Amino acid sequence: MYAAQLINFIYICKNYSSILMDLRTSILSIFALLFCASCAVPYYTQETIPEDRLEFGYGESGAPIEAYAILKNGQVLGMNATQDSFLMIKHLERAEVKALFQLKDSIRLLSYDLFQPSQSYMYITEKTIGTEHELAWSKQTSNVPGSLTHFFDHLLLQTVTEKKTKPIKVSKDKHSTQPFGW
Repeated sequence: MYAAQLINFIYICKNYSSILMDLRTSILSIFALLFCASCAVPYYTQETIPEDRLEFGYGESGAPIEAYAILKNGQVLGMNATQDSFLMIKHLERAEVKALFQLKDSIRLLSYDLFQPSQSYMYITEKTIGTEHELAWSKQTSNVPGSLTHFFDHLLLQTVTEKKTKPIKVSKDKHSTQPFGW
C-alpha cells in the first residue's frame, strides 16, 4: 500500500517537474525576447517620422548627402545611406531639447527667407504639422546671418556621439617610482 502511494507520488512529482521545466524555459524565452527588443535601435521611414522636427545637414546637387533630424522627444536621428529611413544615433536630455528649440525660436528661424543652394550647400528645414520651411545656403552665399550659421553649428554639435575622456595626469618627477601617469 505504501509502495503504491510512493510510486504514485513520484509519478506526480515527475510530471510536475517537467511542467515546471517547460514553464521555466518559456519564461526565459520571454525575457530574452524582451531584452532583445529593448536593445533595438529605433528607426523611422519617411512616412512614419513625426512631423514636428528639425532636419539639417549638407547637400550636393540638390540632394542631401549628410542629413540629421532632431525630434521634440529628444531623439537625434541620422539618415542612412539609402535615404529612405532615419536611425537614432543619440538621445538628448529634456532640458537640452527645450534649450535647442528655444534657441530656434529666439533667432526666428521662420522669418528667414534664404534658399540659395549651390553645388555644395548646408540646409535647415523646420517641419511642423502642415508647414515646412527650408533654408539653404553655400559657403559662397554672402548674406547668411551669423545667428543662422551659429544655430547650424549648434545643431551639428548635437549629432556628436563621442564620449569625453578625462585627461591623464602625468607625473613631472622623472625619477618617480610610481608607474607612468600616476
